[in-house]
Amino acid sequence: MILVVFFVLPVCLLAVISFFPTSPMTGMRTGFAPENYRYFWKESYFLKATTRTFEYAILATIFTALISYPLSLWLVGRSRKVRVTVALIVVMPIFITVVERSLGWMAILGTNGMLDSILQSFGATMPRLLYTGTAVVIGLTNTLLPFMFLSVFASVRRLDPSIPAAASTLGASPMRVFWRITLPMTSSGLTAGTALVFSLASSNVVTTSLLGGGETTTIPVLLYEQATVVVDYPLSAVLAVSLCVIIIVVMNLILRLTRKGGGEQAVVVPQ
Repeated sequence: MILVVFFVLPVCLLAVISFFPTSPMTGMRTGFAPENYRYFWKESYFLKATTRTFEYAILATIFTALISYPLSLWLVGRSRKVRVTVALIVVMPIFITVVERSLGWMAILGTNGMLDSILQSFGATMPRLLYTGTAVVIGLTNTLLPFMFLSVFASVRRLDPSIPAAASTLGASPMRVFWRITLPMTSSGLTAGTALVFSLASSNVVTTSLLGGGETTTIPVLLYEQATVVVDYPLSAVLAVSLCVIIIVVMNLILRLTRKGGGEQAVVVPQ
């Protein structure tokens, strides 16, 4: 019942509003305007923003996985003190607000910022990073890394070390052991983390707007602007519904892979 009241009904209301005509005075008026969706899918500006949104989400998902998976494999054989210390370092960004983290990256990546000052001390020049897609991906990776790490470490930690060891004893090479045993048996945590990170990255507003600026506009940023600045409620609803549908479709595909990979994995904190 709570899910219906606080999730299903608002989404249904949003879908209804997306078909309302736009009013310059009140933002919307009663009626039926299916051309709202035609306008969104035919306008190249929105299509580019949609492509950019999922490009950043995919890159952030890939980078968080490339960091989390090897780190989780390495942590399994370490002492409890090392596991807890590394886990705290990785998870620490959760305890800092997204705005503060984004402002910190602005200070690092900006002109005459920390990174630029270090390179200048060595006589090098830093390419422009702030207000680019690179800065957005860096910020999203930093923000969402804890979610991927906790999901991946849960599955890696549950892997019985005697199974890869037995395969090695029978003559399998380390690479073959990884591809045929380790990766398939830990894929559920990886795909679950992928679904979580992808959905969060696709709907991120703060990091994208602060680090990307006006040159890297995404659908969530446009949605916010249409609803609060332009006051075009039907178009903002169209953006929200379209983004939600795409994310649900992608997450369903990922969760299907998760189920095929061997069931669900609980998220655990390294101990």
